Amino acid sequence: MIYYEEIKRIKMKYIIIILFAILQPCLCYAQKVWTLDECMEYAMSHNTEISKRLIEKTRKEQKLRSSKDAKLPTVSSNISQDYSSGVNNSTGMLMTGNLLLTKVGIKASMPLYTGSKLTSQIKSDKFSLMAATEDLKNSSKNLRINVASHYLQVLYDKSEVEVLKKKVELSQSLLEKAKAFVNVGKSPESEVATAEALLSTDKADLIVAESNATLSLLDLVQLLNLPSIEDFDVCEPKELNYELLDDTESLYMEVEKTYPTILRAQYNVQKAKHDIRVARSGYYPNLDLEVSLQEFYYKILGEQSSPSFRDQIKTNYQALVGLKLTIPIFNAFQTRNNIRNAKTALADANVALIDAQLNLRKDIQQAYYKALTAKDKYEASVKSEKSNAISYEYLERKYSVGRASLYDLNQSKQQWFSSKESAIRAKYELIIRMKILELYKENNYEYVK
Repeated sequence: MIYYEEIKRIKMKYIIIILFAILQPCLCYAQKVWTLDECMEYAMSHNTEISKRLIEKTRKEQKLRSSKDAKLPTVSSNISQDYSSGVNNSTGMLMTGNLLLTKVGIKASMPLYTGSKLTSQIKSDKFSLMAATEDLKNSSKNLRINVASHYLQVLYDKSEVEVLKKKVELSQSLLEKAKAFVNVGKSPESEVATAEALLSTDKADLIVAESNATLSLLDLVQLLNLPSIEDFDVCEPKELNYELLDDTESLYMEVEKTYPTILRAQYNVQKAKHDIRVARSGYYPNLDLEVSLQEFYYKILGEQSSPSFRDQIKTNYQALVGLKLTIPIFNAFQTRNNIRNAKTALADANVALIDAQLNLRKDIQQAYYKALTAKDKYEASVKSEKSNAISYEYLERKYSVGRASLYDLNQSKQQWFSSKESAIRAKYELIIRMKILELYKENNYEYVK
């Protein structure tokens, strides 16, 4: 009977192993593990702020297209039906009476000279589009940094959960040791109560850490605009190069040439200069070429002697080719005011350029020294964690032979795990600082769908 039960248990064990082998691929692929680059790319194509910048860029493209099309001729057709009474020479002949006149025509007009208004407007809209493109790149850069920060926060919280799990396991082991020492009379019974209290505290810390890990994962999912955190997880990023440049000035000189906020400010300055030329064109005359062709049919009411429609269509037409010169004389100082406003906009754009350069230099200096501090902190925390681990192992051996108290061992444990958490925190802080420096040096911030 016992032998039969053993055979049955072995069979059930193999059945479970086979089922696990069959279901393992499903279990492995049920959860999508996202890399940092995948999160960034997904955020680029699903973030509403990026979509707004794309719409703004499209609007600038349409405005530039409209400015270029303004140089093309305009063509229109017209048809009219008029009734007049009295003396009328609309037909080319002086007539008296009630006249019914039908006109059909086509007219074309093309600007020949606008005081450089059209050319300057095209250049202004071109720089406006370039500035909008850099604004899109800057939003993309900021989004990438934001995603990286949330991503690494998830990794830190997950790592802290793993550390606290080990801490709970160690506290459980200490509780078992305390019970064993009490049973053999090597320790007082109070140490069991103390060990149980410490275990309860560590379990509570673990619950808080697991909650923080879930919330940070939720923050990342919401930033990516994913529907839920189900079947979503992240993995460790690739190792970064921790070598810093010799100084912040060399990094600034490298970044300034292609950085979106600097280029956007420069393009806005150029746009403002051309806007002044557009405003000044209001002082200059405009010259247009006009071409028109018109046919008409008339009928004198009350008379039967009017020519037929066929005869009039053959003879009643008028072709016109001419130049139209418009000379501005006085427009209530609108041109003067437009020039002043454009100059004010140029001054504002110049200040914005200086401000962008100062902000970039300040941001690079802060990012550089924060990365340098994070590197030193990480190296120091790793050494501290190793030292505290050795100290704990030494004190644990003393406790095993009754030469140290549970209180002293717990204090050593707390210092060890505190240093482990500090090392993890320093590690991810260093990664995010290096990632920010990497994004500063990255030239391509363009949206990719």
